[in-house]
Amino acid sequence: MVTTEWLADAVASGRIRWILDSDAGDNRDGRIGASAAMAIAARVGTAVSSVSGLYDLQGTAAAIRAAAA
Repeated sequence: MVTTEWLADAVASGRIRWILDSDAGDNRDGRIGASAAMAIAARVGTAVSSVSGLYDLQGTAAAIRAAAA
C-alpha cells in the first residue's frame, strides 16, 4: 500500500526524489493509496518543464504530510 506518510518518509530519507505521474493524478496501477499520494506529490513537487508529469520532490516531505492532513 502506498500512503502519503510512506511517500513523505521516502522523500525525507532521500529514497525518492523524483516521481513521474504519467496519468496526471489518476494512478491506475491498483495500489491502494497511490492515487492520493501521487496527486499530493504533483501538487507540492516542482514540475520539470522538460518532461511532462515529472516532479522533483526534494525537500517536500513536510509539505506532503501537511497536504495529507
